[in-house]
Amino acid sequence: MLSSMIHLGLGSNSLTGSIPTELGLLAFSNGLSLYDNGLTGSLPTELGLLSSMIHLGLGSNSLTGSIPTELGLLAFSNGLSLYDNGLTGSLPTELGLLTNISWLHLYTNSLTGSLPNELSSLTSMGSFIVENNAGLCGAVPTLSASISTTGTNLGTACLTAG
Repeated sequence: MLSSMIHLGLGSNSLTGSIPTELGLLAFSNGLSLYDNGLTGSLPTELGLLSSMIHLGLGSNSLTGSIPTELGLLAFSNGLSLYDNGLTGSLPTELGLLTNISWLHLYTNSLTGSLPNELSSLTSMGSFIVENNAGLCGAVPTLSASISTTGTNLGTACLTAG
């Protein structure tokens, strides 16, 4: 049985079905890229077991449900892409634990609620995009001074400066 892998890149391969929970049992030292496929279902909480992963790319699929709080346990030094899916619910406060993350792309989903104040601890983040989530409202927490205005795209009318 395969127990570790540097990177699994299966983007743009017309994959369908749900993400196997068994992926959470592998030891990726670089990343997992499953973007631009036809993946459905919810994000497995087992992905939170991938503690040393550099990036997770699951954008442009048809994933649904909420963002698992377990993703806040990961040690991303690059980024997390969950854009262009059908994700719902509020952003987990545990995302504020991703202190080394460089980018967080959550745009074009159906996320609701307010942005957690815990996001202000993401001091290494250079790109934060949450546009096209009409249900995100309220004050934007103070984000890192290293995030330029071009790297931050809130794009939702009911978000206001915090």
